[in-house]
Amino acid sequence: MTPKFVRARNRGQLVTLQAAAFAMLGTVMAQAQSVPQEKPTAPATPEASEEIVELSPFEVNSSKDTGYQATETLAGTRIRTELRDVGSAISVVTKEFMEDIGATDTSTLLQYTTNAEVAGTRGTYGGLGNGQTLYESANTIGTNNRVRGLSSVDNTRDFYSTSIPWDAYNVDRIDIQRGPNSILFGLGSPAGIVNAATRNAEFGNKGSAEFRVASYGSSRASLDVNHELIKDVLSLRVDGLWSNEKYQQKPAYQKDKRIYGALRFDPKLFGKDFKTSIKVKAEKGDIKANKPRTATPYDNLTPWFVSTADGGAGKISIGETAADAYSLYDLGSSANLTNPWVSTTGSQQTAFFLTEGSTGVITNVTGGYINNGFLNANGSVRGVGDNALGQRYAEQYARLSNYQTYAQYAKQPYWQYAQYKNKMLTDSSVFDFYNNLIDGDNKGATARWTNYNVDLTQNAWGDRVGLNLTYNYEKYDNDSWSVLGSAPTIDVNIARTLQDGTTNPNYGRPYVSSVAGGGSGNWATTEREAMRASLFAEGRASDVFDNKFLVKLLGRHRLNGVISEDTYKTESRDFNLYANSNSWNTFLTKSTNKAFNYNSPLSFIYLGSSLANATTASGANLQRIESDIHMHDTGVYLFDSTWNAASTVTPGAAWTPSGRLTEVFNSTATTQASNPANYKGWSNDRYLDLLSHNEGDSLYTSANRKEQKVTSYAGTWQGFLWNESIVPTLGWRYDSVKMRSVNALADSTKNNYLKLDEANFSLPDWDSGSKNVNFYKSHSTAGGVVLHLNKAVPMSWDNYIPLNISFSYNDSSNVKVDTPRVDVFGSPIANQSGKTKEYGVLLATKDNRFSFRAIKYETTIKDATASTSTNFHGAINYGLQFRNVFLYKLSSYNWDSRAAQNAGSTATFNGQTVIYNTRHYWTPAYVDSNGRPVATIYAGSSMYPTDAAAPAGSHLETEAEAIKHRDDCIDAWNNIQAWLTDKGFFKAWNYGAGPTTASALTNRGTFEATGTVNAAGIVENAAYTPDSASMWQYGGSAPTGFAITEDQESEGYEFEATANITKNWRLAFNAAKTTAISSNVGNGAISELYNYLDAQMDGIAGDMRRWNGDFRDGNEVRDAWTSFETDWNLLMLREKVTSSELRKWRFNIITNYSFTEGWMKGVGIGAAYRWQDRIVIGYPIIADASGNPSYDLSSPVYGPREDGLDFWVSYKRKLTDKIDWKIQLNIRDAFENEGLIPVNIQSDGTTYAGFRIKPVQEWSLTNTFSF
Repeated sequence: MTPKFVRARNRGQLVTLQAAAFAMLGTVMAQAQSVPQEKPTAPATPEASEEIVELSPFEVNSSKDTGYQATETLAGTRIRTELRDVGSAISVVTKEFMEDIGATDTSTLLQYTTNAEVAGTRGTYGGLGNGQTLYESANTIGTNNRVRGLSSVDNTRDFYSTSIPWDAYNVDRIDIQRGPNSILFGLGSPAGIVNAATRNAEFGNKGSAEFRVASYGSSRASLDVNHELIKDVLSLRVDGLWSNEKYQQKPAYQKDKRIYGALRFDPKLFGKDFKTSIKVKAEKGDIKANKPRTATPYDNLTPWFVSTADGGAGKISIGETAADAYSLYDLGSSANLTNPWVSTTGSQQTAFFLTEGSTGVITNVTGGYINNGFLNANGSVRGVGDNALGQRYAEQYARLSNYQTYAQYAKQPYWQYAQYKNKMLTDSSVFDFYNNLIDGDNKGATARWTNYNVDLTQNAWGDRVGLNLTYNYEKYDNDSWSVLGSAPTIDVNIARTLQDGTTNPNYGRPYVSSVAGGGSGNWATTEREAMRASLFAEGRASDVFDNKFLVKLLGRHRLNGVISEDTYKTESRDFNLYANSNSWNTFLTKSTNKAFNYNSPLSFIYLGSSLANATTASGANLQRIESDIHMHDTGVYLFDSTWNAASTVTPGAAWTPSGRLTEVFNSTATTQASNPANYKGWSNDRYLDLLSHNEGDSLYTSANRKEQKVTSYAGTWQGFLWNESIVPTLGWRYDSVKMRSVNALADSTKNNYLKLDEANFSLPDWDSGSKNVNFYKSHSTAGGVVLHLNKAVPMSWDNYIPLNISFSYNDSSNVKVDTPRVDVFGSPIANQSGKTKEYGVLLATKDNRFSFRAIKYETTIKDATASTSTNFHGAINYGLQFRNVFLYKLSSYNWDSRAAQNAGSTATFNGQTVIYNTRHYWTPAYVDSNGRPVATIYAGSSMYPTDAAAPAGSHLETEAEAIKHRDDCIDAWNNIQAWLTDKGFFKAWNYGAGPTTASALTNRGTFEATGTVNAAGIVENAAYTPDSASMWQYGGSAPTGFAITEDQESEGYEFEATANITKNWRLAFNAAKTTAISSNVGNGAISELYNYLDAQMDGIAGDMRRWNGDFRDGNEVRDAWTSFETDWNLLMLREKVTSSELRKWRFNIITNYSFTEGWMKGVGIGAAYRWQDRIVIGYPIIADASGNPSYDLSSPVYGPREDGLDFWVSYKRKLTDKIDWKIQLNIRDAFENEGLIPVNIQSDGTTYAGFRIKPVQEWSLTNTFSF
C-alpha cells in the first residue's frame, strides 16, 4: 500500500467553505509584537470599568495586552520594558491569542510562533534525529521542541528554570526569547527560553469557569476565582484544572490535575510615594500519561513476503524439513553470516515468555539448552556454557534481520557508512498505527510537583527606585516505563521447527518483543531552590540639569542589579522491570554471584495468528496489545543437562547419532556423553523465580545524583538618549558555579546490585578534591541598541517620513552548564556556549495600526554534544582480550585458563596438520598478495570441515607464516595499548588494574622461546608474567560525562507583522527563513583516537581474531571496529549539512473578527494558516577518487511541504449582569486526513525509511462563564 505522504484534501470543498461565513479573514500569529499600537476599541467587559493598577518595574501582567498585542516584557532586561525598546528577538503570546487558537500548552502553541518547531502528534517535526534507528521517547511528560533549527529552549516559570510543563489554566501570557540572553540567564540553553507568566492575585473580584470537550472523547475543566479581601490591600486567587486528554491512537491519554493559589498583600506602610507588595504563589500538580507515538513501528514483517529477486527475504523459513532453507543448528550464533536476512534473538539460555497480546496469557516459557552439566567421554563435567560433545550450537528462535543489519551482511554499497536506515511500517492495513497505540497500556509516565514563590517588592519615589526580593522553590518527581522501549518493531517468527525438533506452533506469527528485562523505566526527582535580590533605579537628566539640550541629549537611565543564589538537586535511576533470581542464574552458570541482570528475560508478544499461508502482509490487521503484559514465576521448558543415565551406561561408551540428531550433532559425537537421552532433557520441571521492580526488588541498572549551586551577579543599564530616540542596553553577568555528582557503582561481590546506601551513594564534599566536584566561573556580556529614527530627527522632518522607523542591534551570549563533560581521554570539555547577533528594522504607521519587524540573525553554539557513542570501546576490548588469548594461550580470558601447548582439535587440511576451531590457536589461512586473509584453511562449517579451495590470487600460509602473522598482530596490539596508556585512556575508562601489565607484554614466539614447559604442558615465563588482576574479560566503563562535540550555526531572517485593520479586525503574521548546519563535528581528542585506531584496523591489528583462531568473515576485530566506524562516518557526514528535518521557510498567519453590533453581535470568527517549506530529509551518497563517501549537497532530497488550516467560530453574550457566557468551536488542521510524512531516506537518495504520523483534523468545543 502506498503511504499517503501528503493530504488527500478535497480542494473544491475547501474553496467552498473558505468562501462561506466560517472562512476566516486572513490569519495571524499570536505573539507580542515589538511596538505598542493604538488599542482597538473592544466590546465592554466587566473588567473594563475596573481600576487600573499601577505595576512595579519588576512586574508585567496581561492587563495592558490588547488582543494579540503586548507592549511590555520582562524578557529583555528583567525590568518592565517596552517591546519596541528591546533589540533582542522577543515575542509575547497573549491570553486572547491562546484562547482563539485553543492552545493550552507548548504542544498546541509553539508551532504558531516565529521560527519554532514542536514535536508530537500535533507537531511540525519528528525530532527523532537521522540515525539508523529513530528512537522515540513517547513515554515521557513534556514536548520536544527546537528554535532556529538548533536545540530546545529552556522552560521557565516567572523567569525561574522549571521542570513543570506550563498550562494555560493559570497562565495569561508566554514570553519567547530566541537565542542566548545572558541578561536573563547567563546559564541556559543557547536556543532561548519559553517563559510562562503565572497569574498574580489582583485587586478586584472576577473569575471564570471553562468546560471543554474535544476529539476522541477528551474533556477539560478549569476554574479561576479572584477575590479582593481588603480593598487595594489584600486579594486571593485560586485556580484549578482537571483535564483528561485522549488521542486518536487508542488507548493513549494524558490526565492532568492541578491546584494553584496566589495571594497579594499591599500594605500601605510609607505613604503614597512608597509602595510595598508581597505576593505568594503556590501550585500542586499531578500528571498521568500514556502518550501516543509520533512514528510508526519498525517493520521486520513485510520483507518476509518480498521475493529474493526483488530484494526481500523470500519467505525464508528455519526448520528441519525440505521446505526450510536452514535449521537452527545451521545458523549457530551468527545467523547473519549464514543468510543476511536471518537473525536470532536473546541467547541460548534466555527465558522467553511467549505471550498472547490479546489476553496477556503466557502460553509457554522456554529456556533452550542449559549447558552446565554435560560430561566428557571420561566422565568429567564439561565447562559451564559448553555444549555436549559434538553438539552444534543453536539459538532458540529465528526472525528477520532489520534492514540495517541485512544491508551490512549483504554488503550493500556504502553499508559501512551507516547509510542504511531501518524501515518503518507504511501500510496501515498491516497494523493501524493511526488509530492504535501498539503498546496498549504497557507504557506510561507520571509527574508530581509542588511549587511556591514568595515575592517582596518595595518601590519608592514614584517607582524611581525599587527593591525586589524573591524566593522560589520547586519539587518535581517523574517516572516513566515501557515494555517495548523507544523503537518497537513488528517481527515474525520464522522458525518452523524448535530446538527439540517439535513443530513451532507460533511459526509465521507476527510479534513485538519487550526490551531486556521485560521492560525498562526511569524515575527522577528534582529539587530547585532560588533566592534573588534585584535593585532598580531610574535617573533622569532633568533631575540634574536645567539645560534643555542636555536634558534632551542625556534623557533618562535605568539601572538594575541582581544577586541570585540557585540550587539544583536531582537524582535519577534507570531500572529493569524484571530479572532472574539469583537461584536461577546459579542454575544457569554454577556461579552464585552472577550479575542480577545477566541474560534478562524477554517477552514475545504475539499480535495475531500465523501469516504462514499468506502471500502478503497487507490486510493482516494486527491488533495492538490489548492486555497488560506481565511476567511471573513459572516452570521453564528447557533442556536440563544433568546426567540421568542408567547405571549401566558409561559416558565413554560408543554412540552414533541417528534420525534428526544427525542435524544436532557432528561427526565427533561418538560416545554416550553426547547422547541427549542420558540427561534429564526437555521438560518444564525447572522453576524460575523472578525479581520484580514493582514488587520492591532493586533492579536499578544505573543511578546518579547531582547538585549544582550557582551564585550570580548581574547588572544592566538601559539609556533613553536624544529625545529617547537612542535606546542602548548593556548587560554584564558573572556566574560562579559549583557542581558535584556521584554515580552508583555496581557491587561485584553482590550480583552487581548498585551500591545505593549513603556510604557509597552520597555526594562528595565540596572540598574533597574529587574528580566529581567541579567549579566553573563565567563572565558574559550582552548589548544592543535601538534607534527610533522619527524621534531622532527634527519634528518638522518627521512630517515627511510616512512611517515610524526603528533600527535595532543585539549582541548576546550565554553558557549552558550541565554535568561536566570529558573527552575520550578524560580531559574536560568546555561548557556549551551560545552567541547571537541580531539586526532589526521596525516599520509602523503613524497611528500604529500597522507594524512590521524584520530581523537578520546569526546564532552559534559551540561545543554542543553531538554523540555519546562508545562503540569504539568494544573493538579496543576485543583487541586486548584476544591479544591475551593468543599471547598467553588462554581458554578463557583470565590467567588461570592457560592451556597446554597442543590443546585443541587436530585435523589435516590441504596437506597441513593443524589445530582448528580452537580459541587460542592461530589457524593458517589463505591470504592475498598483501598478506590479508581471505579464507580459512578448511571449507564448510567447523562442525563439518573439508579442504578449502584456494581463492583466486591467494596462497595458503605455512605454519611459520601463520605464526608470524599471529605475532605481528600481538605486537600491533601491544603498541596500541602503549599508545592508549600514554593518552590516559585506561585511567579515564575505569579499567582498574587493567589492561595487562605492560612489562609482561611480548609476542607468543618470544614467550615460548624464553620460557619453560611445566608438567601440565603449559609454558611458564617469569619475565613475562602479568599481574593476574590485570587480565580478565575487559569491560571498563565510559567516564562520567563522556561526549563527542560539534558546533552549530544558524542564520536567517525572521519577520513579524500586526495589523488592526478595523477596531474589531486583527491580523498577525510571522515568517522565518532558516539555515542551520553543524561544523567541527567530532573535533579534538575523539578525532585523534579515530584516526589512529582506524589506521591500525586497516593494518595488521585489524586481523586479530575473535572467539576462535580461525579466519572467517565477522571474526576479526576490524569487524567490531566497523560498528563505531559507521557511527563515526555518519557523524562526519553531518559536517556542513542542514540540520535534520529543517524547513528553509515557514510562515503563520492568524486573524479574528468580532461582531459588536447588528444581528451578529457577539459572534466572532477567525482562522489560522500554517505553512512549512519542503523538508530536507537527506542527500545521495557520492564517493571521491579514494572511495571515501560524502553527501552530494547539491542534490538534497526533499520531503513534502506541509500546511494546516484552523478556523473557529464563537458566540458571546451576557447571561446576567454579572455573568458572561462564551461558546467557541475550534477546528484544527481542517480537512487533513491520515497520512505519513517522511523524515529520512536510504543511501540511494530516493527510498524513504522513517516516517512521522501526520496531524489530522481535530475539534474542540469550549464553554466559558466569566463573572
